[in-house]
Amino acid sequence: MTQILLAVVFVAFMALFAFQLWRVWATGHVRWRVQKHHRDHRPLAFWLEIAACAAGVVLFGGLLIATLVQWWPEAS
Repeated sequence: MTQILLAVVFVAFMALFAFQLWRVWATGHVRWRVQKHHRDHRPLAFWLEIAACAAGVVLFGGLLIATLVQWWPEAS
């Protein structure tokens, strides 16, 4: 049961990172020290935000896969 709850938490975090990635990519606006900046004015901040969101999705995706691989034999 705890493995399933953990998997749900990982999916929720992946959804948050994916939403942020989509929002930044679609609008080009990055929150940098409370102010919103467009990617034309802060290209480094834009690409750092994209990289952080992508890393978050990959990290929690890996954790989700590891959790499911561990849970799957127990469930069978």
